Amino acid sequence: MRSLVLALGVLAAAVSFAPPARAEPDPTAQAREHYEAGRALFKIGDYREAMREFALGYELSPKPEFLINVGHCHRRLGQLEQARDQYQRFLRDAPADNKRRHEVELLVAEVERELAAQREVKPPPPVEPPRPVVVSPAPPPAVPAVALVAAPAPPPKKSFIRRHWWIIPVTAVAVAGIAVGLGVGLTRGGNNPCSDPSIVCVPVK
Repeated sequence: MRSLVLALGVLAAAVSFAPPARAEPDPTAQAREHYEAGRALFKIGDYREAMREFALGYELSPKPEFLINVGHCHRRLGQLEQARDQYQRFLRDAPADNKRRHEVELLVAEVERELAAQREVKPPPPVEPPRPVVVSPAPPPAVPAVALVAAPAPPPKKSFIRRHWWIIPVTAVAVAGIAVGLGVGLTRGGNNPCSDPSIVCVPVK
């Protein structure tokens, strides 16, 4: 009996000193923490991190309202197709009587119009113009070689006697006439050969 009382006392002491059991985390509370963090990030313009927080909250507590917030983040980032997908996912998962259904339907219509406007404005891809064909010019025709012809040499120059041959007979006739005239004069003028004043007389000894 005494040993039984001792054992019960040890068990009670062990139970009193044992640490309290940890409570399991509440997924709903954690999901709300992610929602609050995502809302704060969305207000300061950090849409990527806000989208991450909303997605984590949806994993812990799959409430369709998280999908609307994820769609808003995609739309602010210019990712219209992803935003449309999240809005349409909400319409599939949310109950028919969800008070936000009409609001999300209007959002889907707005995004569809924005996508259509982008498709109309988007220019077609540029078409590369054809490259010009470069034709090499034909080489000029070969010019035949022309043999150089030497200029004809000038005719040899004639001597003075050949060019004035007529002077010889005229001179001979004149000399003959002078001789005849001297002979006649000597005959007529006697012994004085210098009697003619028109002639310079040279005495011969």
